[in-house]
Amino acid sequence: RVAIIADEAHRSHGRILSRRIHKYFGGSTRQSGALSYFCFTCTPSSKSLEMFGVLENFCYRPFHAYTMKQAIEDGRVMNVLADYRTVAVDATLAPAAGAPQELLERAFSYGKYATSHVLRCASRDAAVTAAKARFIVEHFVEEVLPRGSPLFQPKAMVVCSSRPAVVAYVREIAALAASLPPHHRFEAVATFTPFEMDGELYTEAAVNPPRYAQEPVAAFQAVSNRVRMVVVAGRLQAGVGGPPLHTLHIGKPLSGHAAVQCIGRLARTCPGKHDTCVVDFVNDRARIAAAFARYHGVTR
Repeated sequence: RVAIIADEAHRSHGRILSRRIHKYFGGSTRQSGALSYFCFTCTPSSKSLEMFGVLENFCYRPFHAYTMKQAIEDGRVMNVLADYRTVAVDATLAPAAGAPQELLERAFSYGKYATSHVLRCASRDAAVTAAKARFIVEHFVEEVLPRGSPLFQPKAMVVCSSRPAVVAYVREIAALAASLPPHHRFEAVATFTPFEMDGELYTEAAVNPPRYAQEPVAAFQAVSNRVRMVVVAGRLQAGVGGPPLHTLHIGKPLSGHAAVQCIGRLARTCPGKHDTCVVDFVNDRARIAAAFARYHGVTR
């Protein structure tokens, strides 16, 4: 008999992979009685429940569940929404010089589409980026660093909406952090896949400090340096974590299991870590609460 143990069951298994496993171990694409799956996930999807769950009253449920609610009550994980804050960004808009009034009226008649476009443009504005970076650094220095102790040095992650935003924010944050008083100074790194913009190639090696250029994630996770903040986009948004991660600054829309996976990076406990903090520039409290509500108990 063969036991197959799989983590992240909500995304690690599909029909093609399962058929290959069955073919390799049993000679057929159908699962044989000699194969047993033991699959784990914090955010089971409908597909993973159908594949690995138990059918009960016309509804699939997990074979076994140790819920987020129970884990919080047992002290196994942190309650990552205990200190969840939303921060509004106030930007003043002005029409371009010489823009015809008819064009402006027609643009705003598109309602939410125009609003969405305007918000995206505002979020990429250099002045808005600088103001948010200043807020992030001040919040980290004034509210997060004091929560440290000889046993625990809190770290933070900034989640951006795009790779160009990662580059812009890590540069702003690094410059601001370097200008702090010596006892408050820290370093920031960024992690992203290479991309080209305006004819220039951006890589981790080019953006990060030379001593951290090759392994920025390892530098962030280490406890023997001054790296206290990492800036990410899609890459490693749900993979960079560890007990020292205390605070998230969120600058992109999140919903469903993606919200739980991202904010859940804060959940791990360690000596000296007594709380967590989430600062959200984009999402509202109701959306995040709804995402966690689905996985707080037994998911069906």
